[in-house]
Amino acid sequence: MKTVLLFVFLLLSFNSMAECRGINFSEFEKKSGSIVYVVSNIIVTSKGRTFFHYFPLDKCKSKKTFIINGDKAISYASYNEFQYISYLDRKGIIHSGWVESSRISNGKISKHNKNFVKNDFFIYFNDTKINVGDSYGDISEVFDDFTEIDSGNKFTNVFKTVEGVDYKFYPHDFGFIYIESSNLNYDKLKRDFDDYRITKIVLKDNVGFSSRGIFVGSKMLDVLKVYGTPTSKKNGTFMYSNDNYSISFIGSETVKEIEISINQA
Repeated sequence: MKTVLLFVFLLLSFNSMAECRGINFSEFEKKSGSIVYVVSNIIVTSKGRTFFHYFPLDKCKSKKTFIINGDKAISYASYNEFQYISYLDRKGIIHSGWVESSRISNGKISKHNKNFVKNDFFIYFNDTKINVGDSYGDISEVFDDFTEIDSGNKFTNVFKTVEGVDYKFYPHDFGFIYIESSNLNYDKLKRDFDDYRITKIVLKDNVGFSSRGIFVGSKMLDVLKVYGTPTSKKNGTFMYSNDNYSISFIGSETVKEIEISINQA
């Protein structure tokens, strides 16, 4: 009997995960209300673990990321009974996602901090933080159920010359998201030639969120609310940069693409 119950639980969990992966968030938002972007401080008030969700739905709960009573974070957006927060852990790593509003308490409106750290440049997709600078191999299993466009999952590479040095790039285009890994700047960073890291992420559909809750379909004005004044603004693109990292929100009234990259120069 226990085996049957375990099988049913795993089957329901798998079906929930599959449903979450198939969500078109913009269409879902039209039916259930809009995200409201307001930056504020929060503190976890509930006992036990407060799990992150990769979509603001009960069934889309993270299996690996949570915060506990007394933890402080920043809330960037609210949607129905959830808030999108960013939590900075003791190691200086940022964790973002949706948490249940009932488990936290909002404090005063935060004066937005416009300084970015390298950990802030990522996309939260399918319960996984895809961060530029990380190894593609560490997150590749997230895309096991998807087929790459053109390459058909074949091993392809492209050489590019940057400042007289040849670097090898591997494009992974799944249609809704494009990820490029390479050995860019391996010489300057004193890494091995075959040490490949993610150097570009382009989110092209509304299947994930930036570190501050922006998705493809968000209003460009909402980008300003949570990210502040852009480092540069040109041809419908808001760019924010820190050191050699940049995140760009491309669109007119709404965000059409989100691009995160390590600069090649």
